[in-house]
Amino acid sequence: MLKAVRPVPLPYRPDIDGLRAVAVMLVLIFHYSLLRVVNAGFIGVDIFFVISGFLITTILKSQLDANCFSFGTFYMARIRRLAPALLIVLFMTLLAGSGWLFPNEFSELSKQALVAQLYVANIYYWRSINYFGLGAQDTYLLHTWSLAVEE
Repeated sequence: MLKAVRPVPLPYRPDIDGLRAVAVMLVLIFHYSLLRVVNAGFIGVDIFFVISGFLITTILKSQLDANCFSFGTFYMARIRRLAPALLIVLFMTLLAGSGWLFPNEFSELSKQALVAQLYVANIYYWRSINYFGLGAQDTYLLHTWSLAVEE
């Protein structure tokens, strides 16, 4: 039987931070059309997913090697890492939306905040909007689809 222990934090990896910086730049260049010849925002997103996959796999492998893996411990660590920042973003977005949006727009924003918190935003947006179409620029929590995909 596997015993649950607290995961050992990974050592700091400056190379991974460098890759994150490249990914952020590619996404920003794409979303803000900073360079018309560089249309590589998707590559930036792919880099983020590869980094996440690498880090999560490294953590899981080290726990399995130490015979101490637990789904509960793994997901509690994920929640402790992701939930505080997500809750702050959702709270601040809802606070701003309550003052600036019309009631029907705020109702939609509230639905988006709920699906973001439940980590099913990718499914919600897939079924309700065209990511590349009209209205996507007014979907204030659209970026939360990637958290849902990771989880």
